Amino acid sequence: MVADINKTYTVLLELTARAISKERNDDDTVLSCGALSAEEWCSVYDAAVRGGVCALVWDAVQRLDKALWPPRELRLRWGVGASMIAAGYDDRKAKIFELTDRWAEAGIKTYCLKGLALSHYYPKPELRESGDFDCWLGGDFERGNEEAVSFGAKQLPHDYRHSVLMYKGMKVENHRYFLTIRGDKRNKSLEKYLREAIACDRRIDDSNLYYPSSMFHAMFLTMHALNHFLYEGIRLRHLCDWTCFVNAERENVDWDEFHKWCEMVGAARFVAAVNAICGQYLGFKVPESAVNSDNRYSERILIDTLEDWSRISGISDLWRYRMAKIRNIIASRWKFNEVYDRNFLSSIVRSVVGIVADPNPEI
Repeated sequence: MVADINKTYTVLLELTARAISKERNDDDTVLSCGALSAEEWCSVYDAAVRGGVCALVWDAVQRLDKALWPPRELRLRWGVGASMIAAGYDDRKAKIFELTDRWAEAGIKTYCLKGLALSHYYPKPELRESGDFDCWLGGDFERGNEEAVSFGAKQLPHDYRHSVLMYKGMKVENHRYFLTIRGDKRNKSLEKYLREAIACDRRIDDSNLYYPSSMFHAMFLTMHALNHFLYEGIRLRHLCDWTCFVNAERENVDWDEFHKWCEMVGAARFVAAVNAICGQYLGFKVPESAVNSDNRYSERILIDTLEDWSRISGISDLWRYRMAKIRNIIASRWKFNEVYDRNFLSSIVRSVVGIVADPNPEI
């Protein structure tokens, strides 16, 4: 048990671990810490919402002995919120399949990044929260944008990494690049590798939407989480995604190759800490011989994740987003100096130089 984890977070992690486990047992009806007060339950609920695991944790709460349940008013609010998340999942999936069917008619193959693809590793896919549809259309990035607009989508301005399309109220991020490559030679090398590694012919629910390869997804999820961690922090959902994905796909990932790339791009310490957290709290079931695990940084990363204090993803204005990003870098410079292999000053310089000297990057 990490010393700084309070009762709220202890219960949150315990319930989250139960919710993402495909195994059910008699312990599901009890809490290791015993009954909670109404105030403590409100804190657990708030932390679950903040961590993007509201519906997941509610699923585990309902399996508790009724004597341990939250107050009725909170149960109603929590249950309604969880039901809306589940309903939103089905609606979003229908729109995604509709859009990818139309792209397929135009001869465009669509890969699903995160989101719907990851949800299928959960015991109940509809409980994984997701808002956007992240996709990769291979060499058809521009044509995909044009076709989507012809289908009725609206294209919104965004940065160099991906376009933003609004399709029937759903936000679609059509990726031109997987990584932040502007002014970054290491990430450009990994970007080339990922473009080759993504190839896969496995479809999601027999639709025209494809899973990426397991090797690609392991590396992409790592880099996506690392980028979030450095600039605004990760959420508990990121840890659940990693646990569920690796538990399901561990035999299909070349871990030696994975760790080689992690070392090359500076993600090794971050991955080892995340593995330690997921192993201790969330039911990560991978032999230590396959993955690296190190708890030196896990306590601080876990607290940062559960507090979730520096969210900037909702900022739509590009320059406001960039300034918020720089403020976060300064406030969280320990992440660069201790966990990443570049200090925060060089990261700020690289970011600024990239914008000026490499505005339209190529790989």
